[in-house]
Amino acid sequence: MTDTITLRDMTMFDIMDVLEIEEKTGSGSGWTDTGLLTYLLRDDTLFYVATEPAADADDAEAAADEALVSADSTETSVDESAADSIAAPADESAENEAVEGSAAEDDAADDEPAEVIVGYVGLLMVPFEGDILNIAVREDRRRRGIASKLMEKVLHEAYFNGVTDVHLEVRESNEAALRLYEKFGFVRDGLRKRYYTNPVENAVTMTHRQG
Repeated sequence: MTDTITLRDMTMFDIMDVLEIEEKTGSGSGWTDTGLLTYLLRDDTLFYVATEPAADADDAEAAADEALVSADSTETSVDESAADSIAAPADESAENEAVEGSAAEDDAADDEPAEVIVGYVGLLMVPFEGDILNIAVREDRRRRGIASKLMEKVLHEAYFNGVTDVHLEVRESNEAALRLYEKFGFVRDGLRKRYYTNPVENAVTMTHRQG
């Protein structure tokens, strides 16, 4: 399901989230924050991120928390019963503390992000050609069509900018990525020996031609 996924231009404020995806997926792009910012600010690159509402991204965590609460329900109910038997203080200081606590919760809610970045794609353009720098999706958000949406977006925008041929490299063992790219019309056109490190592996080169 990708109903809640939104694609937008990547900004400098997204860099740390993108680098976190890079680190956790082990994509091997070698980006640093400075290097990524440098490419992001260039006129000959396109970068897009896939986002989803923060509430959706927190569903799994919420389910886990609910399970923990359920497991501790007996202990919790006893504590609540004891609390109910104590008269609530009615003095002004208690009311002030309640107000301050509510304000702190409101401030914390304001600081929470409205969206979570779940994937990104980058493209470097030269006259009539483009190279996909990387495309990555959070591991816990895969198999939801996010990579396909990102690929559709970057190909559309590349051709809108006059690019006719788009190139990329992919690990020889990454069958899932190879199938995805072939689905979009990329054709295998070469092999670069020992192109990748950690681990060392050959890269399959592929090209997508408009029309």
